[in-house]
Amino acid sequence: MTRKKLISLPAALLFFLAAEAAPPERIHSKPLAPDYQINPDGTVSLTVCYNASCAAQKRLRFDNNDLKYVKTQIQSCRIAPGEHTTHKHLQQLRIGVWQMESLARKYHPPLANDLPVNDQEFGIEGRTDCVDNATNTTTFINVLIDLGYLNDWHVVKPAVRKPLDINRVHWTAVVSDVNNRQWSVDSWFRRHGHLPFVMPLNNWRREELAWKGEHQRFNPYPKTVPELCD
Repeated sequence: MTRKKLISLPAALLFFLAAEAAPPERIHSKPLAPDYQINPDGTVSLTVCYNASCAAQKRLRFDNNDLKYVKTQIQSCRIAPGEHTTHKHLQQLRIGVWQMESLARKYHPPLANDLPVNDQEFGIEGRTDCVDNATNTTTFINVLIDLGYLNDWHVVKPAVRKPLDINRVHWTAVVSDVNNRQWSVDSWFRRHGHLPFVMPLNNWRREELAWKGEHQRFNPYPKTVPELCD
């Protein structure tokens, strides 16, 4: 499995280069507030961030067929009425973020250039860092909740760890489940358009790895969507 590394010196250099390449007012040190609208015709307009720390932003529109497909993919992980299985709810969440990223790539192809390791992305159009990913993932989840596709989640403000260490600072999107447990939804460790990693927020703060140990069971990466829910 390919995954992104924790922020290193080259990643800090990436932030510096992005700052040099764009006006200072366009570089953001923390995720932006969700910017989206569910239109009267059922379509969705939203803004996505890219090119490191929201240095670039793009307004996109997802049509009804797009959203119907996302809903179908989420519901392929079936949850019976009254069923509260952490695993299935987490997989629906992961599927939803993955599919929304895929739509974003469809309408803004440069996002497909994003690589799984930030220190290989110098100057690449469409690259995303943790600020971009936390912003976009938070927006996507808000949209999916408002559409009624993810009824068992509530969005919490993005969280940060190591905020004073430019070499290790890292942001994640955060959600709360029906039991008020907070979860990290981190899209940064994989390239754009793939399943995000999920884990309890407290474990994420301790820099535990979502693809190892006890968290691995919440983050399968099978060949087909139905296998996620087994």
